[in-house]
Amino acid sequence: MSRMRQTRREDPPVRGYAVTHPRGRVAMPTQPGWQQVVYAVSGVVVARTGGEQWTLPPHRALCIGDSRRIELHTRQPTAIRTLYLRADLDALPPEVRVVDVPPLARELLLRAVTTSPLDLHDERAAALYLLLVAELTEQRTVPLHLPLPTEPRARALAERILAQPRATLDEVVATVPAARRTCERLLRDETGLTLAGWQRRARMLRAIELLGRGASVTTASAEVGYATPSAFVVAFRSETGCTPTEFMAGTVAGRTRARRRG
Repeated sequence: MSRMRQTRREDPPVRGYAVTHPRGRVAMPTQPGWQQVVYAVSGVVVARTGGEQWTLPPHRALCIGDSRRIELHTRQPTAIRTLYLRADLDALPPEVRVVDVPPLARELLLRAVTTSPLDLHDERAAALYLLLVAELTEQRTVPLHLPLPTEPRARALAERILAQPRATLDEVVATVPAARRTCERLLRDETGLTLAGWQRRARMLRAIELLGRGASVTTASAEVGYATPSAFVVAFRSETGCTPTEFMAGTVAGRTRARRRG
């Protein structure tokens, strides 16, 4: 649980930001010395920062334990709720991660954003803050992270995979001025994933976007290059530990399987 230190009443340590963003790209307001919790009330958001990308489907939040700048990408108008926590509270671990947001945590998060700024000298505000932080930090990390390479050839390859999820690896590699063996080495050295593994994760995260917008498993599987829904479900379970339906519903069964896997 976090350490709660508030030294100045005039400087609220917990602030909220609520806005509905139109389709497209937006840079979230960020200041040094603040941690963030980013949550989409509905829909799916893709967040990018530097060489990393995260996908935020329903029931998940992005916890940012430092002051890095975050860029959000949405494919439809999306209601975003962000909680800013002053860094000296030590509320969140230093890494960036996507976590489950069960019903209690969701209601606490929305309440905290709505009633911010929070004065932690107030007993009710302090109780809300402490319970919310405890709920968020105890949730499991969801495998929705996609490392992005920086080497020009590897980055071009990665961006092409993201833009054309149905393309085969041979088709993608043919568009990059490097041999397949070189592509494999570059991607593995920078991301820790094989070329096939990186493509599979990119496909799964794109499928999660589609599922979050209401697409069926059959439609999502075809859109990301799988010949049959059953093959897609096998790949999805391999990547996340549960089926697409369980994952999107945030079911107990899906979470239990993911814990056993992870």
